[in-house]
Amino acid sequence: MLALVDGDIIVYRIGYTTEQNDWYIARWRCDEMMEGILKDVEADEYRVYLSDSTHNGFRSKVLPSYKANRTQPKPKHYEDLKAHLIGHWDARIALGEEADDRLGIEQDYDPEIPPEVWQTVICSIDKDLHQVPGHHWNFVKKEWQTIFQSGATRFFWKQVLTGDVVDNIKGIYGIGPKRAEKILSSVPDGGDYFARILDEYRRAYQEQAERNLLITGRVIKIRTREGELWNFPMEYTQLQPSLDYPSSSTPSEQEGDTPSTEPTTTAPIG
Repeated sequence: MLALVDGDIIVYRIGYTTEQNDWYIARWRCDEMMEGILKDVEADEYRVYLSDSTHNGFRSKVLPSYKANRTQPKPKHYEDLKAHLIGHWDARIALGEEADDRLGIEQDYDPEIPPEVWQTVICSIDKDLHQVPGHHWNFVKKEWQTIFQSGATRFFWKQVLTGDVVDNIKGIYGIGPKRAEKILSSVPDGGDYFARILDEYRRAYQEQAERNLLITGRVIKIRTREGELWNFPMEYTQLQPSLDYPSSSTPSEQEGDTPSTEPTTTAPIG
């Protein structure tokens, strides 16, 4: 099994819980967490990813206020932990995107074969990754979860409705998780989620509905393909607005912003 590890979670969890400790304690805790993850999922290979800086990421080009509400100082050992993951655990920076995107791109999911044959597991506690189908391991709760495409798609639409306060993504005011579930439950199996969500956006935003929906979808969507940039479904292409980005490195409307990514090696355990 190939473990796809969210290095950001490790850096922040260890960083904030070792604020009063010396570096050697933080380093030991980091190694202990990594070793525990790999043992729990019985991994024989692993890849660790760390996010690029927010201002370098494609989401900030789509929504300049993305994560602008995060004013808390970085934890004491932040830079040292990142350097340790890179130097000792072969972690790679997800250039132009976030660690979540690399995990989503690397995740092995094939609905044509049994889940027990899938070769990867995402190791994180980030709920955003629930929109990526495949195996997941919550290394804090010690919970294994297998997510199929239908559940992943539904979770994406739920986030489009609610937004994400943590990342400064607005969604629709007044729609929380419970109301979002009620809205999604009104769509029959095999029904058109997009049309239902668009109705809600039009009710909330009137003439700005399509623009706000496109922006929200693009910043919410975790990539599962290289350079992916979310667009309206094909049958609604005529409704999709053009977006003006504040950067010269404007994401393509069709193919998206493809970051130049360092080659990622697969590191054997041991």
